[in-house]
Amino acid sequence: GGKSAARAVRPLKVAASVGDIIKTYDGTTDLPANAKITFKSADSYYTGATLRLAKGTDYEVSNACYDSADASETEKTVSFTIELKNAGYVFEDGTTQKDFTLNGADFDDKAFQINKATVPMNNPTGTLNIINGTQQTYTYDFSKLLPEAPNGDYGTVRYDLGNRQTAINFTAHGYYLDPEIAEFEGSKLTLVGLYAKDGTATGQIGTVKVTVTTTNYENFQLKLVLNAVDQIKPEPDGTITATPITYGDTLSKSEILGTMKDPNTSATVDGTFTWTDGTIKPDAGSYDAEWTFTPAEGYEEYATATGTVTVKVKPAKLIVSVKASSMYYTGEAPM
Repeated sequence: GGKSAARAVRPLKVAASVGDIIKTYDGTTDLPANAKITFKSADSYYTGATLRLAKGTDYEVSNACYDSADASETEKTVSFTIELKNAGYVFEDGTTQKDFTLNGADFDDKAFQINKATVPMNNPTGTLNIINGTQQTYTYDFSKLLPEAPNGDYGTVRYDLGNRQTAINFTAHGYYLDPEIAEFEGSKLTLVGLYAKDGTATGQIGTVKVTVTTTNYENFQLKLVLNAVDQIKPEPDGTITATPITYGDTLSKSEILGTMKDPNTSATVDGTFTWTDGTIKPDAGSYDAEWTFTPAEGYEEYATATGTVTVKVKPAKLIVSVKASSMYYTGEAPM
């Protein structure tokens, strides 16, 4: 009878390579779905010939990722594992599974990158009240305006005024700021010595536009609206009283007792009471004297307030001094 022998078919050796692996930041290290793997023959029979291997049938890719999720202009490292599932193929070393770690900086013909995502839209606008009749320093924290990142996070965030002459813009008279001494510390902008002593407007009197630069998103802008407001006039919280003085004393000897409050919120307003004219010496009886209340440092949104209080003036004690004439006895009878 005839003999038949099964002839062993040797698997074809293959080499795998990739092209560009580029995606837009999405907060993950996942390689993009369109990342393409090319297989070529590494066998002496068909060296360099491109092979059409089907993903899922002839091979599988797992553990495919970038070395970090952040966007960057520098080349990234990618890694992945390829498992050959078709028995007709093996890698150059005869194995069917191979781990790859590739750094884009090592290649001239391909790039491994994560590009910045597009800017967030419809960002909120902040407001900062500028108090008329004052010159003071204001601070605003722009992190309050930073919208939530659509995906992942922003990475490192930097706030910058850019061209200061145009970034800070006043649209009303009576307001001024030297833009060169406006400074960011982290997300907090300090507007040093903003002059509003001559300001009489109310409502929007200017804007501050800030450029936000982040690791993972394209640059975008945040806007702060400067609103002018008049000072609030505090009012007495209860009765204002004054300690009595004695006729001949100046008003300054009398102590003003009481507290002031915000007329809208009833919050206590710290400050100092003084007599408008403490040199007055009232007549005995009752005297209606004018006081002035000056808000303390930190209460610049409040205006100076005045009012009157009745001061009791006690009569001075009358001291009578009698001085007798000196008499000397001389022995002579009086004339």
